[in-house]
Amino acid sequence: MSSDTKKLEAVKDQILMRTLGCGWKHLYPQWQVDNRKRTADELLEHLITVVMEYEKSAKAIVPPSVGVKLVSRQKGLTQMGSATADVQELKSKRKEKRKKIRAQVKTDLNVNEDKWKSKCQPYKAPKRDKDLINKKIEVCFEMDGADGSTFLKWFVGKVLVVYEGKEDKDQVLVTWDDENEDNSVEILTQGNFNKEKKAEAWRLHSELPMNEATDDNNEDDGETSDEAVSDVDSVTDIGDEDSLFDEFENNGDN
Repeated sequence: MSSDTKKLEAVKDQILMRTLGCGWKHLYPQWQVDNRKRTADELLEHLITVVMEYEKSAKAIVPPSVGVKLVSRQKGLTQMGSATADVQELKSKRKEKRKKIRAQVKTDLNVNEDKWKSKCQPYKAPKRDKDLINKKIEVCFEMDGADGSTFLKWFVGKVLVVYEGKEDKDQVLVTWDDENEDNSVEILTQGNFNKEKKAEAWRLHSELPMNEATDDNNEDDGETSDEAVSDVDSVTDIGDEDSLFDEFENNGDN
């Protein structure tokens, strides 16, 4: 495989994991122009000037789960004969690749938890009204360290009451998941919504996009079960999944 081919495949991977994985289908590129395949440099320019610029913007919302429903083997079908050695080797390589990628993702989520949680937030702060009652939120507090220094820590809690009087604007009563913390009244201002590393910042509580349903121990020859992605449609609308996979197979993997 030539270096140009490797470069082309690397650029395509970077584009596809954002456009398909994050549901940003409006950024999907044209793989061919004027009856010719676009070069690695042309696609790299699209990646940098279009996709990555959008990724940096406030409009770039990363869904809390994978943005496409992965194709899995239909249940109940009988396999005729036995898989060849080549098929077994391909399955083994795919499983190892998935395991490696998952480990990299988990590492990045642990190191950059605030960044990913921030990207999972809505563009605008939710209204502080009755719709926020029983919703889980996170509030950032400045804490005192044992050595006299201070540090910031996020606490998770559930909104019990939203105060609607003029003098009580943006004030809510929160019960905290930490049993050592008493219920408290917090002020959730528009300006403090989804601010990283800032005392009194707040955001909606979100779980990071890794769950046990896709753990290595639950894999079946590298396939992803329908149950593991059953909630994908509620995360983002990606249109016709079959069409996206057909386009990927015909153009994105050449």
